[in-house]
Amino acid sequence: MRASCDIRNILRKTIKTDNKARVSGSPRAFLLPCDMDKDRITLEEFSCLSLEQRAQYLLSFGCRMTTKLFPKFAFTLYQMEDFFVEVIYNKEDNHIQSIEGFYDTEYLMGYVEDFPINHIL
Repeated sequence: MRASCDIRNILRKTIKTDNKARVSGSPRAFLLPCDMDKDRITLEEFSCLSLEQRAQYLLSFGCRMTTKLFPKFAFTLYQMEDFFVEVIYNKEDNHIQSIEGFYDTEYLMGYVEDFPINHIL
């Protein structure tokens, strides 16, 4: 099984079945602890979400870009509309360690070697 499939399954398991944050096709379906009055979620609003809500939102609206595998951890990069999200999965404990969003494209340099760029050279 591919690492990306494993990460998606672990994200699904992170979402508690009794969680009140349900997705019905719109970011507004989330019960946010911060004020949200527009159609898309910002990084600041994403940061206000619980781990379970972040996982739900990411599965519903994120675009997986790549996964970097290491002996103990897997790092998966997602693209949202206006920011990026990194999921850190602890392979030894079989759980999501963190789901953090960021704007800084400098942080993407750790992932850049995974993207084929021959077609743009």
